Amino acid sequence: AYSKMDRHDEAVAACKEGLSKPDTKPWTAQLNFNMGLALYGKYVAVENFEGTREAELYFAESMKHDPKIDQNYFFIGMINQYVKGDSK
Repeated sequence: AYSKMDRHDEAVAACKEGLSKPDTKPWTAQLNFNMGLALYGKYVAVENFEGTREAELYFAESMKHDPKIDQNYFFIGMINQYVKGDSK
């Protein structure tokens, strides 16, 4: 919800808190995806496209836990496009 309101720092903090809890195993893939999404939004909002590489790590981790979350592939593709400079 924080990401949808462009409150990216709060979204990142909420995801970090969720990922730090030991009982979140069933939600690990979704929490990593949400963290990647929050970081992606944060960096794209300030046009720090190189910073989106941090988000890529969380999308990749999410894919390890659940390869069926297809948005991970989309955002990794977008990050690679941004960082290579193909988006300009």
